Amino acid sequence: MEQNKALFEAQIQNNLHLTPLVEQYEVKRWLQGKNEGTKCTYCSALKAFIEFTKHSPKEIIDQAEEDRNKSVRERGEPEYQLRAFYEWLTTQYPQKGKGRGKRKASGKKGVSKSMAYCYANAIKGFYRANGFPLSVEIQKAPPKKENFKLALRAPDVKRLVDSTTNLRDKAIILTLFMSGMSISELCSLTYGDMANGLQNNEEPLNLHLIRKKEQVEYDTFIGTDAIEAVKAYLDQRKRKGEILKIDSPLFTLQFTTKPKSSKFRKIYPSLVETFLRTTALKAGLLTQEQLDAADLSPCRPHALRTAFLSILKMNGVNNTLVEYLAGHTIPPTEKAYLRLTTDELRKIYKQHEKHLSITQMIDSVKLEELEQKAKALEQNSQNNQGIITALLENGKNKDLQINNMTTLLTQVQESLAKINDEQDFHRLEDTARFVAAKSPTREELNNFMVKRQIPQNIFRRVELQCITFSLQANRWVYSREDDIFNLIMA
Repeated sequence: MEQNKALFEAQIQNNLHLTPLVEQYEVKRWLQGKNEGTKCTYCSALKAFIEFTKHSPKEIIDQAEEDRNKSVRERGEPEYQLRAFYEWLTTQYPQKGKGRGKRKASGKKGVSKSMAYCYANAIKGFYRANGFPLSVEIQKAPPKKENFKLALRAPDVKRLVDSTTNLRDKAIILTLFMSGMSISELCSLTYGDMANGLQNNEEPLNLHLIRKKEQVEYDTFIGTDAIEAVKAYLDQRKRKGEILKIDSPLFTLQFTTKPKSSKFRKIYPSLVETFLRTTALKAGLLTQEQLDAADLSPCRPHALRTAFLSILKMNGVNNTLVEYLAGHTIPPTEKAYLRLTTDELRKIYKQHEKHLSITQMIDSVKLEELEQKAKALEQNSQNNQGIITALLENGKNKDLQINNMTTLLTQVQESLAKINDEQDFHRLEDTARFVAAKSPTREELNNFMVKRQIPQNIFRRVELQCITFSLQANRWVYSREDDIFNLIMA
């Protein structure tokens, strides 16, 4: 008996080997019109069902046809098998190890109810596509409270960016956050998608994309923070000897200078998810206990996409326009009234970019704090001036009181001067950070200072002795050894 079973399983595997799974008639009908990601998931589900039933796709459909020819009371074998398949997935299905390519069994059995639900529904679709819809419902697994998704905002994203030294990872985080694109679109980006915008110094930079999941063509943008991060990352690759081409991946998996094996492979979603999880831990946005309890990282790429949508909607951007910028399918009745040019979209994005910017957020916070201090000091100054006027009118202890009030006014003036010094220090700090991160040319540093309204005479300050212009490299460079005022904290 066992020998016959083994022989039968070998025969099934041999048939599948002779005719690739996706080439079999029943499978082709099922996968027609599906995108590559869906096909991959469906094939994994079908392979599991074949392993469970020990039948080929054709035999599975043949059995469904035989079942439907039976009397009503005797029908229902496919429905029974599907329910049993779901139970088998959650308790007996051998789990595969993590990673890409051919994966070995991990030794554990049973998958999550979410994955089992996904696989079972895929098999329902297989039956339906071949003419045999099943009258069975698989209960969807309720979401686990541990699988919450962080509600990220600009300060949180800044913490993520500051918690990694990898220029590529910084650029990825900011590109996801400021564009709202999905992780699959990000991994598919090429240098050509941004080349013209970068060369023409577009701000915000337009990205014309196609969302493969929904086959939607759409536009989105990235703001100044993401543009500068991408430029810094691409400059690093150029300095290492890479020649960027139109079809070069925008974000690469690895870099090697070996002549015979120089490859610039594009990143893949699981890599981004991994470094985001690690970076969120370093930033203190998550704890290891929270990660261990969750099937999905709360700080996953989709959290950045959700943040983009939420921030724009909260700040009054038209809901249909936000959905368009995210690549969602727009109902025909609404799409008919959405006829905006790229420049019009850019103008709207520019108006709300400050809500997605981690640098403008810092500047606005600092400015607000300084303005509050100035208003308080100004109010005190007015109060003190009123007291002086009253004393002069009353003529009581004029000399003594006037001296005291003059001293107070002097202190107010000194405090206002300190505020100006604090503003100057922020300018010094911003200049040093920009040079340290980018090693800019004269023109790039000049453009940066004009944009941030930093005067040229700031170079007279002794605190900036840590940055010098290298004639050999024709760029500004930063020296930590000369940064005696700690403009950039170690």
